[in-house]
Amino acid sequence: MAFPEGQDQINSVGITAIACCSATLELNATDISALQHLQASLPLYDALHVGLDKAAGRSKLQIFADIPVSDHQCELAWTLLAAFETENGSHRPSAQLSINAWRNLLSLAVLESLSLTAPLDVDRVLDLLLSHQAEEIPRQMYKAVLHRLEDQSGSSEGCKSRPLHRWVTL
Repeated sequence: MAFPEGQDQINSVGITAIACCSATLELNATDISALQHLQASLPLYDALHVGLDKAAGRSKLQIFADIPVSDHQCELAWTLLAAFETENGSHRPSAQLSINAWRNLLSLAVLESLSLTAPLDVDRVLDLLLSHQAEEIPRQMYKAVLHRLEDQSGSSEGCKSRPLHRWVTL
């Protein structure tokens, strides 16, 4: 076979093998829970004794990197725990602090005549909560609690997208 003048080979697209591996990777189903890992990794935060021992200075992404599940699963567990980040690191709220936050939210709804069945302006609620509260609950925790209530169906409007009738589910 003769090549056109100036070419000594045929131009073609193909695949070239550059290495060979004889090992087989077997994938098995697992029951690893991101929720369990986060509960073990995140220190409890309460107003009196801020837990700084386990995750001091560790960001959410640093903690996610240490958990052997996908970031999406970690994010779902993070939301379920109402976990949050402060300047001291990442935390999950203690039971007492969660109760106090809910009490503050419900009191604010009564004081400000906020309808719990109507869409909510999150920034306005956060500002009102921080101006009315008697104890130190960080803004980030309130945001995490409100984020827990958001429509998880993919709406970008968050709490504004639907009524907050799920307040009792935390």
